[in-house]
Amino acid sequence: MGQAGPELQTWLDTYGARGLVPYGVSINESLDGARNYWQFERGATHPWAADQMFSTGNFFDGGSIGTPAYVVIDLSNMEIVVTQQGFSGVEENLFSPYLR
Repeated sequence: MGQAGPELQTWLDTYGARGLVPYGVSINESLDGARNYWQFERGATHPWAADQMFSTGNFFDGGSIGTPAYVVIDLSNMEIVVTQQGFSGVEENLFSPYLR
């Protein structure tokens, strides 16, 4: 769980003033387990959630997703603009076109 945790906080600190809201989602984890991970282990100040029913898997092709997985939503129209499974090393390219 939470392989994407460290960069989410870094992105909030770096790009939050430009409109980025990184959101951590723990898959197949209880609310208490997700809270323990995001708040207590990671010290995250970004929003987070527990996806107990693996609903986020619906955004990707196939029966399972590699973690981490990224879903970029344009908040001006609430549309999913890009998804990615796994690390690429250039994740900032996923959301940089949508920064203010």
